[in-house]
Amino acid sequence: KQWYQRRVAITAGGSSLKEQHGYQDLAPKLALLQEKWETILADWETRARLLEQCRALQQFKRDVRLAENTLNKQDEVLSEMKSSEVSPEVRIKKLSVFEKLSAIADNKLGTLRATAEALIAEDHYHSGEIREIMDALLKRLAENAESADNAQDAIDEAKRLQKFLEDSNELTLWLKERADSLSEESLRDPTLYPVLIKQHDSLKSELDNNKALVDNIKQQGDDLKEENPLVENYLDDLEKAWQHLTDLLAEKDAALQKADQGRAALEKIADLEAAVNDLGNALNSPDPNDSATTKQMSKKFDLLADDIEELEVIIEEVPGSVEADGSDPVFVRREDIKARFAALQEPL
Repeated sequence: KQWYQRRVAITAGGSSLKEQHGYQDLAPKLALLQEKWETILADWETRARLLEQCRALQQFKRDVRLAENTLNKQDEVLSEMKSSEVSPEVRIKKLSVFEKLSAIADNKLGTLRATAEALIAEDHYHSGEIREIMDALLKRLAENAESADNAQDAIDEAKRLQKFLEDSNELTLWLKERADSLSEESLRDPTLYPVLIKQHDSLKSELDNNKALVDNIKQQGDDLKEENPLVENYLDDLEKAWQHLTDLLAEKDAALQKADQGRAALEKIADLEAAVNDLGNALNSPDPNDSATTKQMSKKFDLLADDIEELEVIIEEVPGSVEADGSDPVFVRREDIKARFAALQEPL
Protein backbone atom coordinates (compact mmCIF):
# COMPACT_ATOMS: atom_id res chain seq x y z
CA LYS A 1 0.00 0.00 0.00
CA GLN A 2 2.86 2.38 0.85
CA TRP A 3 4.56 1.62 -2.45
CA TYR A 4 1.33 2.29 -4.26
CA GLN A 5 0.89 5.63 -2.44
CA ARG A 6 4.47 6.65 -3.22
CA ARG A 7 4.01 5.67 -6.89
CA VAL A 8 0.85 7.79 -7.13
CA ALA A 9 2.61 10.76 -5.48
CA ILE A 10 5.67 10.51 -7.73
CA THR A 11 3.60 10.20 -10.86
CA ALA A 12 1.40 13.12 -9.89
CA GLY A 13 4.43 15.24 -8.96
CA GLY A 14 6.26 14.40 -12.16
CA SER A 15 3.27 15.24 -14.30
CA SER A 16 2.86 18.58 -12.49
CA LEU A 17 6.50 19.52 -12.98
CA LYS A 18 6.31 18.56 -16.63
CA GLU A 19 3.26 20.72 -17.22
CA GLN A 20 4.29 23.74 -15.09
CA HIS A 21 8.00 23.95 -15.74
CA GLY A 22 8.41 22.04 -18.99
CA TYR A 23 10.76 19.36 -17.65
CA GLN A 24 10.51 17.19 -20.73
CA ASP A 25 13.23 14.82 -19.55
CA LEU A 26 10.87 13.57 -16.84
CA ALA A 27 8.60 11.89 -19.41
CA PRO A 28 10.87 8.87 -20.11
CA LYS A 29 11.46 8.41 -16.40
CA LEU A 30 7.75 8.49 -15.66
CA ALA A 31 7.11 5.99 -18.45
CA LEU A 32 9.82 3.70 -17.11
CA LEU A 33 8.36 4.00 -13.63
CA GLN A 34 4.91 3.09 -14.94
CA GLU A 35 6.31 0.08 -16.79
CA LYS A 36 8.16 -1.21 -13.76
CA TRP A 37 5.10 -0.66 -11.63
CA GLU A 38 2.94 -2.71 -13.95
CA THR A 39 5.57 -5.45 -13.92
CA ILE A 40 5.52 -5.48 -10.12
CA LEU A 41 1.73 -5.66 -10.12
CA ALA A 42 1.79 -8.57 -12.57
CA ASP A 43 4.39 -10.42 -10.50
CA TRP A 44 2.38 -9.72 -7.37
CA GLU A 45 -0.80 -11.09 -8.89
CA THR A 46 1.08 -14.15 -10.13
CA ARG A 47 2.53 -14.73 -6.68
CA ALA A 48 -0.87 -14.27 -5.07
CA ARG A 49 -2.40 -16.76 -7.47
CA LEU A 50 0.36 -19.29 -6.81
CA LEU A 51 -0.02 -18.86 -3.07
CA GLU A 52 -3.77 -19.40 -3.39
CA GLN A 53 -3.17 -22.53 -5.50
CA CYS A 54 -0.66 -23.77 -2.94
CA ARG A 55 -3.20 -23.26 -0.14
CA ALA A 56 -5.88 -25.06 -2.17
CA LEU A 57 -3.46 -27.92 -2.88
CA GLN A 58 -2.67 -28.31 0.81
CA GLN A 59 -6.36 -28.40 1.65
CA PHE A 60 -6.94 -30.91 -1.15
CA LYS A 61 -4.18 -33.19 0.17
CA ARG A 62 -5.57 -32.88 3.70
CA ASP A 63 -8.98 -34.05 2.44
CA VAL A 64 -7.23 -36.80 0.47
CA ARG A 65 -5.65 -38.12 3.67
CA LEU A 66 -9.06 -38.16 5.35
CA ALA A 67 -10.56 -40.06 2.42
CA GLU A 68 -7.64 -42.51 2.46
CA ASN A 69 -8.26 -43.16 6.16
CA THR A 70 -11.83 -44.10 5.34
CA LEU A 71 -10.69 -46.37 2.50
CA ASN A 72 -8.12 -47.98 4.81
CA LYS A 73 -10.90 -48.75 7.28
CA GLN A 74 -12.85 -50.31 4.45
CA ASP A 75 -9.83 -52.48 3.65
CA GLU A 76 -9.65 -53.65 7.26
CA VAL A 77 -13.33 -54.56 7.34
CA LEU A 78 -13.06 -56.43 4.04
CA SER A 79 -10.04 -58.34 5.32
CA GLU A 80 -11.95 -59.40 8.44
CA MET A 81 -14.94 -60.45 6.34
CA LYS A 82 -12.77 -62.74 4.21
CA SER A 83 -11.55 -64.71 7.23
CA SER A 84 -12.86 -68.29 7.23
CA GLU A 85 -13.17 -68.19 11.02
CA VAL A 86 -15.81 -65.46 10.92
CA SER A 87 -19.43 -66.62 11.17
CA PRO A 88 -22.10 -65.35 8.76
CA GLU A 89 -23.65 -63.27 11.55
CA VAL A 90 -20.36 -61.46 12.16
CA ARG A 91 -19.87 -60.99 8.44
CA ILE A 92 -23.28 -59.40 8.17
CA LYS A 93 -22.38 -56.95 10.93
CA LYS A 94 -19.06 -56.20 9.23
CA LEU A 95 -20.87 -55.60 5.95
CA SER A 96 -23.14 -53.11 7.70
CA VAL A 97 -20.06 -51.27 8.97
CA PHE A 98 -18.61 -51.32 5.46
CA GLU A 99 -21.79 -49.82 4.00
CA LYS A 100 -21.61 -46.95 6.49
CA LEU A 101 -17.97 -46.36 5.58
CA SER A 102 -18.94 -46.44 1.91
CA ALA A 103 -21.48 -43.68 2.45
CA ILE A 104 -18.80 -41.58 4.16
CA ALA A 105 -16.26 -42.33 1.41
CA ASP A 106 -18.75 -41.48 -1.35
CA ASN A 107 -19.46 -38.13 0.28
CA LYS A 108 -15.79 -37.30 0.79
CA LEU A 109 -14.74 -38.37 -2.69
CA GLY A 110 -17.63 -36.48 -4.22
CA THR A 111 -16.40 -33.31 -2.58
CA LEU A 112 -12.80 -34.13 -3.54
CA ARG A 113 -13.76 -34.73 -7.16
CA ALA A 114 -15.48 -31.35 -7.36
CA THR A 115 -12.41 -29.68 -5.81
CA ALA A 116 -10.03 -31.53 -8.15
CA GLU A 117 -12.04 -30.60 -11.22
CA ALA A 118 -12.07 -26.95 -10.13
CA LEU A 119 -8.28 -26.92 -9.57
CA ILE A 120 -7.61 -28.58 -12.92
CA ALA A 121 -9.95 -26.14 -14.67
CA GLU A 122 -7.98 -23.24 -13.10
CA ASP A 123 -4.79 -24.68 -14.62
CA HIS A 124 -3.28 -25.52 -11.23
CA TYR A 125 0.49 -25.95 -11.34
CA HIS A 126 0.02 -29.54 -10.02
CA SER A 127 -2.94 -30.47 -12.22
CA GLY A 128 -1.31 -33.75 -13.31
CA GLU A 129 -0.66 -34.87 -9.74
CA ILE A 130 -4.16 -33.89 -8.66
CA ARG A 131 -5.66 -35.93 -11.49
CA GLU A 132 -3.51 -38.96 -10.60
CA ILE A 133 -4.45 -38.76 -6.92
CA MET A 134 -8.13 -38.51 -7.75
CA ASP A 135 -8.01 -41.40 -10.21
CA ALA A 136 -6.23 -43.58 -7.65
CA LEU A 137 -8.82 -42.82 -4.96
CA LEU A 138 -11.74 -43.53 -7.27
CA LYS A 139 -10.09 -46.77 -8.36
CA ARG A 140 -9.69 -47.90 -4.74
CA LEU A 141 -13.30 -47.03 -4.02
CA ALA A 142 -14.49 -49.05 -7.01
CA GLU A 143 -12.29 -52.01 -6.04
CA ASN A 144 -13.60 -51.95 -2.48
CA ALA A 145 -17.18 -51.81 -3.76
CA GLU A 146 -16.50 -54.85 -5.96
CA SER A 147 -14.93 -56.69 -3.03
CA ALA A 148 -17.97 -55.85 -0.93
CA ASP A 149 -20.25 -57.28 -3.62
CA ASN A 150 -18.18 -60.48 -3.61
CA ALA A 151 -18.34 -60.53 0.17
CA GLN A 152 -22.12 -60.15 -0.01
CA ASP A 153 -22.28 -63.14 -2.34
CA ALA A 154 -20.12 -65.11 0.08
CA ILE A 155 -22.37 -64.08 2.97
CA ASP A 156 -25.46 -65.17 1.07
CA GLU A 157 -23.81 -68.51 0.32
CA ALA A 158 -22.74 -68.92 3.95
CA LYS A 159 -26.26 -68.08 5.12
CA ARG A 160 -27.69 -70.68 2.76
CA LEU A 161 -25.22 -73.25 4.07
CA GLN A 162 -25.90 -72.38 7.69
CA LYS A 163 -29.67 -72.55 7.17
CA PHE A 164 -29.33 -75.94 5.50
CA LEU A 165 -27.16 -77.28 8.34
CA GLU A 166 -29.56 -75.96 10.98
CA ASP A 167 -32.70 -77.22 9.24
CA SER A 168 -31.14 -80.57 8.40
CA ASN A 169 -29.83 -81.08 11.93
CA GLU A 170 -33.13 -80.02 13.51
CA LEU A 171 -35.15 -82.37 11.31
CA THR A 172 -32.71 -85.25 11.85
CA LEU A 173 -32.95 -84.80 15.62
CA TRP A 174 -36.74 -84.73 15.41
CA LEU A 175 -36.75 -87.98 13.42
CA LYS A 176 -34.40 -89.64 15.92
CA GLU A 177 -36.53 -88.50 18.86
CA ARG A 178 -39.63 -89.98 17.26
CA ALA A 179 -37.74 -93.20 16.56
CA ASP A 180 -36.55 -93.42 20.19
CA SER A 181 -40.11 -92.87 21.38
CA LEU A 182 -41.36 -95.68 19.14
CA SER A 183 -38.60 -98.01 20.34
CA GLU A 184 -39.71 -97.50 23.94
CA GLU A 185 -43.34 -98.43 23.23
CA SER A 186 -44.67 -101.42 25.15
CA LEU A 187 -47.56 -103.61 24.03
CA ARG A 188 -48.01 -105.31 27.39
CA ASP A 189 -51.03 -103.26 28.42
CA PRO A 190 -53.94 -103.94 26.04
CA THR A 191 -55.88 -100.97 27.41
CA LEU A 192 -53.28 -98.64 25.82
CA TYR A 193 -53.69 -100.08 22.32
CA PRO A 194 -56.30 -97.52 21.18
CA VAL A 195 -54.09 -94.69 22.45
CA LEU A 196 -51.02 -96.10 20.69
CA ILE A 197 -52.95 -96.54 17.46
CA LYS A 198 -54.01 -92.90 17.61
CA GLN A 199 -50.40 -91.87 18.29
CA HIS A 200 -49.20 -93.90 15.30
CA ASP A 201 -51.81 -92.27 13.07
CA SER A 202 -50.70 -88.86 14.31
CA LEU A 203 -47.05 -89.69 13.59
CA LYS A 204 -47.96 -90.86 10.09
CA SER A 205 -49.66 -87.51 9.50
CA GLU A 206 -46.59 -85.68 10.78
CA LEU A 207 -44.35 -87.65 8.44
CA ASP A 208 -46.64 -86.95 5.50
CA ASN A 209 -46.64 -83.23 6.35
CA ASN A 210 -42.84 -83.15 6.69
CA LYS A 211 -42.15 -85.11 3.49
CA ALA A 212 -42.14 -81.91 1.42
CA LEU A 213 -39.77 -80.30 3.95
CA VAL A 214 -37.41 -83.27 3.78
CA ASP A 215 -37.41 -83.15 -0.02
CA ASN A 216 -36.75 -79.40 0.06
CA ILE A 217 -33.81 -79.77 2.44
CA LYS A 218 -32.39 -82.56 0.27
CA GLN A 219 -32.63 -80.29 -2.77
CA GLN A 220 -30.82 -77.53 -0.90
CA GLY A 221 -28.12 -79.99 0.08
CA ASP A 222 -27.70 -81.20 -3.50
CA ASP A 223 -27.15 -77.58 -4.58
CA LEU A 224 -24.56 -76.98 -1.85
CA LYS A 225 -22.63 -80.25 -1.63
CA GLU A 226 -20.33 -79.61 -4.59
CA GLU A 227 -18.59 -76.73 -2.79
CA ASN A 228 -19.18 -77.97 0.77
CA PRO A 229 -18.24 -81.64 1.36
CA LEU A 230 -19.69 -81.43 4.88
CA VAL A 231 -23.18 -81.24 3.38
CA GLU A 232 -22.96 -84.86 2.19
CA ASN A 233 -22.68 -86.11 5.79
CA TYR A 234 -25.76 -84.16 6.83
CA LEU A 235 -27.71 -85.52 3.87
CA ASP A 236 -26.71 -89.09 4.77
CA ASP A 237 -27.74 -88.60 8.42
CA LEU A 238 -31.08 -87.16 7.36
CA GLU A 239 -31.78 -89.97 4.90
CA LYS A 240 -30.85 -92.66 7.43
CA ALA A 241 -32.96 -91.08 10.17
CA TRP A 242 -35.95 -90.77 7.83
CA GLN A 243 -35.67 -94.36 6.57
CA HIS A 244 -35.15 -95.75 10.07
CA LEU A 245 -38.23 -93.99 11.42
CA THR A 246 -40.48 -95.01 8.51
CA ASP A 247 -39.32 -98.65 8.74
CA LEU A 248 -39.68 -98.69 12.52
CA LEU A 249 -43.13 -97.12 12.33
CA ALA A 250 -44.27 -99.74 9.81
CA GLU A 251 -42.88 -102.52 12.02
CA LYS A 252 -44.39 -101.16 15.22
CA ASP A 253 -47.69 -100.42 13.53
CA ALA A 254 -47.95 -104.01 12.25
CA ALA A 255 -47.15 -105.35 15.74
CA LEU A 256 -49.71 -103.01 17.30
CA GLN A 257 -52.40 -103.99 14.83
CA LYS A 258 -51.69 -107.65 15.54
CA ALA A 259 -51.78 -107.07 19.29
CA ASP A 260 -55.01 -105.09 19.05
CA GLN A 261 -56.66 -107.82 16.97
CA GLY A 262 -55.50 -110.35 19.55
CA ARG A 263 -57.02 -108.18 22.27
CA ALA A 264 -60.32 -108.12 20.38
CA ALA A 265 -60.21 -111.90 19.98
CA LEU A 266 -59.55 -112.39 23.69
CA GLU A 267 -62.46 -110.10 24.55
CA LYS A 268 -64.67 -112.15 22.23
CA ILE A 269 -63.44 -115.35 23.88
CA ALA A 270 -64.18 -113.89 27.31
CA ASP A 271 -67.75 -113.16 26.25
CA LEU A 272 -68.12 -116.72 24.88
CA GLU A 273 -66.68 -118.18 28.07
CA ALA A 274 -69.33 -116.35 30.06
CA ALA A 275 -72.07 -117.62 27.71
CA VAL A 276 -70.77 -121.20 27.90
CA ASN A 277 -70.67 -120.96 31.69
CA ASP A 278 -74.28 -119.76 31.75
CA LEU A 279 -75.43 -122.57 29.47
CA GLY A 280 -73.50 -125.13 31.47
CA ASN A 281 -75.06 -123.93 34.71
CA ALA A 282 -78.50 -124.18 33.12
CA LEU A 283 -77.86 -127.74 31.95
CA ASN A 284 -76.63 -128.73 35.40
CA SER A 285 -79.82 -127.46 37.00
CA PRO A 286 -82.82 -129.83 37.52
CA ASP A 287 -84.41 -131.02 34.27
CA PRO A 288 -86.89 -128.49 32.90
CA ASN A 289 -90.57 -129.45 33.11
CA ASP A 290 -91.60 -127.77 29.90
CA SER A 291 -90.49 -127.76 26.32
CA ALA A 292 -90.17 -123.96 26.19
CA THR A 293 -87.18 -123.98 28.47
CA THR A 294 -85.58 -126.76 26.46
CA LYS A 295 -86.11 -124.85 23.21
CA GLN A 296 -84.62 -121.73 24.79
CA MET A 297 -81.45 -123.57 25.77
CA SER A 298 -81.22 -125.12 22.31
CA LYS A 299 -81.49 -121.64 20.79
CA LYS A 300 -78.66 -120.38 23.02
CA PHE A 301 -76.57 -123.40 21.98
CA ASP A 302 -77.11 -122.61 18.30
CA LEU A 303 -76.20 -118.96 18.87
CA LEU A 304 -73.06 -120.02 20.67
CA ALA A 305 -72.17 -122.24 17.75
CA ASP A 306 -72.47 -119.27 15.43
CA ASP A 307 -70.37 -117.13 17.76
CA ILE A 308 -67.65 -119.74 17.91
CA GLU A 309 -67.55 -119.90 14.12
CA GLU A 310 -67.26 -116.09 14.11
CA LEU A 311 -64.42 -116.40 16.61
CA GLU A 312 -62.56 -118.64 14.18
CA VAL A 313 -62.83 -115.90 11.54
CA ILE A 314 -61.61 -113.27 13.97
CA ILE A 315 -58.61 -115.35 15.00
CA GLU A 316 -57.68 -116.07 11.41
CA GLU A 317 -57.38 -112.30 10.85
CA VAL A 318 -54.83 -112.01 13.65
CA PRO A 319 -51.41 -112.36 11.92
CA GLY A 320 -49.46 -115.21 13.49
CA SER A 321 -51.75 -115.43 16.49
CA VAL A 322 -52.11 -119.21 16.31
CA GLU A 323 -48.73 -120.79 16.95
CA ALA A 324 -48.02 -124.40 16.02
CA ASP A 325 -46.93 -125.25 19.54
CA GLY A 326 -50.10 -123.79 21.02
CA SER A 327 -48.27 -121.33 23.28
CA ASP A 328 -50.27 -118.28 22.12
CA PRO A 329 -52.96 -117.28 24.68
CA VAL A 330 -55.52 -116.78 21.93
CA PHE A 331 -54.88 -120.33 20.69
CA VAL A 332 -55.02 -121.82 24.19
CA ARG A 333 -58.28 -120.10 25.19
CA ARG A 334 -59.87 -120.75 21.81
CA GLU A 335 -59.19 -124.48 22.07
CA ASP A 336 -60.46 -124.48 25.65
CA ILE A 337 -63.75 -122.78 24.76
CA LYS A 338 -64.27 -125.11 21.80
CA ALA A 339 -63.74 -128.17 24.03
CA ARG A 340 -66.08 -126.86 26.72
CA PHE A 341 -68.73 -126.04 24.14
CA ALA A 342 -68.50 -129.50 22.58
CA ALA A 343 -68.93 -131.04 26.04
CA LEU A 344 -72.30 -129.26 26.33
CA GLN A 345 -73.82 -130.90 23.25
CA GLU A 346 -74.49 -134.34 24.72
CA PRO A 347 -76.12 -133.10 27.98
CA LEU A 348 -78.29 -130.74 25.95
